[in-house]
Amino acid sequence: IDLIIGAMLQNRPAIRVRPADNASSPIVGDIMAGKIRDIENKSAAGVVYETSAKSAVVCGRGFHRVITQYKDNESFQQEMRIKRITNQLSVSWDPLAQDYNLNDARWMFVTGVMGSEEFEEMYPGHKAIEFETDDLNELNEWSTSDKIRLVEYYYRETKPRTIYLLRDGSITNQKPKDSSNILQKRETDENAIMYCLASGSEVLEGPEVLPGTGKYYPIIPVWGKEVFEGDARDTFGIVRPAKDAQRMYNFMRSKSAETITQAPSAPYVASAEQIQGYEHMWQHANEQKNCLIYNTDPNMPNNAPKRSQPPQIPIGFANEAVVSAEEIKSTTNIYEASLGEQSNETSGKAILARQSKSDNSTYVFMHHLHMALEQTGRVIVDWMPYVYPEERETRIRNEDGTERFVPINKPLGFMEEYDERNGYVEEDEENMTAVLNPLNSGEYNVVISTGPSYQTQREQMVDSILEFIKIYPDSAPVLGPILARNMDWHESDKISRILEIGLPKEVRDEMHKDDEELPVEGDEEQEEQVDPAMQMEMERMQIDLEKLRVDLQTAQARAAQAQAEAEEAEIQSDMAKRELLSMAQGDATGAKDDKQQ
Repeated sequence: IDLIIGAMLQNRPAIRVRPADNASSPIVGDIMAGKIRDIENKSAAGVVYETSAKSAVVCGRGFHRVITQYKDNESFQQEMRIKRITNQLSVSWDPLAQDYNLNDARWMFVTGVMGSEEFEEMYPGHKAIEFETDDLNELNEWSTSDKIRLVEYYYRETKPRTIYLLRDGSITNQKPKDSSNILQKRETDENAIMYCLASGSEVLEGPEVLPGTGKYYPIIPVWGKEVFEGDARDTFGIVRPAKDAQRMYNFMRSKSAETITQAPSAPYVASAEQIQGYEHMWQHANEQKNCLIYNTDPNMPNNAPKRSQPPQIPIGFANEAVVSAEEIKSTTNIYEASLGEQSNETSGKAILARQSKSDNSTYVFMHHLHMALEQTGRVIVDWMPYVYPEERETRIRNEDGTERFVPINKPLGFMEEYDERNGYVEEDEENMTAVLNPLNSGEYNVVISTGPSYQTQREQMVDSILEFIKIYPDSAPVLGPILARNMDWHESDKISRILEIGLPKEVRDEMHKDDEELPVEGDEEQEEQVDPAMQMEMERMQIDLEKLRVDLQTAQARAAQAQAEAEEAEIQSDMAKRELLSMAQGDATGAKDDKQQ
């Protein structure tokens, strides 16, 4: 289980947002993706995804949710958060739902418990239980002396409506006054996801309409392995197929331990003369660890008292335990090679083949986590225009972990000039208005991109640049600032800027053309002007770098010389050994000849 969860967390995909029609913008899509990363960061989403993924691997299903909350106690602005559901058995849903993400479910329940004192404080005047029944077991399902069980009830409310396609291509649900402008009309449904909180007897909160278009429930499932028995969905994890083999293994190991503990200790064999006078000591020989004294028996002069052969443990227990352990591996498809242990495979190809088999058999869990993250992104994107309807400066998180603020839903004057780097502007020529980075315009698709994290990509880029500089040293002045910026150094950005000073202006402009703040265009004299303190710092660093380069070359030369001397000494030693061996063989041959003569 830990092996699968570790692989899933190491390859956690990134949620990306792509425009889906001509009314949407890639810039706004990137802002939405950055906002999702910010929500994940503030929600500690790594723990949330780990909890739901582990539940899916163990028992076949896990869940997490998207909620809204006020920004702080003094604000009316709301934010979204991702929360985990620790008890996967607390979620139940419409059994007729067939959609993978339960989007077609008519209802969903999430149960939880609340302390009795907290309940009385939050809902004064409400009773936790008011069932007209004498079944105490039924009451205990909902209320105990110190806890009260509550249920969150989500359901879809549908209202019929008529939509109209007008001659200008627009679609509206308001019937135009001039019917000649109508090209088509049809009946459809207006959906809304409703929320209620109830005890065992009454509704405590709601019903209230949740944000969004009513397409998605805020409860996101993470399935394990999924099969359908008729119309019934059955989900299971990696544990269920291995349960019988594990039970047999536990039974055999228990019987083996029981046999060992119940077997009598091997008795001592001694003659009567040897223990005469010390019977009280030998009666408790298996219970005490005292020194045992015995007499010398003339009839057994060389034999001291010794234990007899201990009782043998049935070998069948051990054999069955080994067979059960192999069956566990077969049902889970996880073998020693996948665990990093030594197995029967000896060649690298055989080891990779066994590892690949294990990875393929458990990839379904990783795939289902990716689908759950994609659904999480859909819910957040669907809620964004409703949770962030007003103009605001919102924080987004870039892929490299840095953060910045961007304006959203900001009204502008029609045809007003704006910096294209600040975002996308939607203009309404009919109403003579314009909005910067509108979240309620157009449709967006959510996709998942897998691969290494940004940190891993950065480390790989640093290694690649270093290798490239070794092959092409003349590229070091240009690649040096990029390399320094991505190193885990203190003030690496400052070092990168210092290294850029000596580069031509065209190169520096090319380096920063995608940055948020481009170099300010000005006259050549101002552009080339350098802060004297920074110039001195740069010169000092260049001297230090040159000194380090010389020291490195000197150390490398000394190391090469020492290695050459060591190799020469080794050669001389080998030659001396061979000469001594040759002389010894010659002397031995001469002595043999003399003996024969």
